[in-house]
Amino acid sequence: MATVQNGALERVPLTIPVSDLRNEQAKILGQLHDGPILLTQRGRAAAMLVEPALWNLLIDRLSDLEDIVNGLDAYHEYQQDPASARPLDELENELLEMPAVQESATYA
Repeated sequence: MATVQNGALERVPLTIPVSDLRNEQAKILGQLHDGPILLTQRGRAAAMLVEPALWNLLIDRLSDLEDIVNGLDAYHEYQQDPASARPLDELENELLEMPAVQESATYA
């Protein structure tokens, strides 16, 4: 079964009561290769089960989309005020001063 969401065709996830998960863990976890599973509790959506590979893919895509939005925002800001542009070396230095970047450079 499939539904149309935002113009894209998507599968309706397999829906299983939480009580079934308690009783049939191996069988249900084995069904994850077919797609996410919606767990319900008292007839209401309670949680989604997804394979780790799918979770990682979704997180990577979300991160990419956030980067795209940030890039578009910066581009629109530049279009409205070209004087807001900063030299690349200034931005690189600013990034290198960020704690997360310093830590990753230490471990590289």
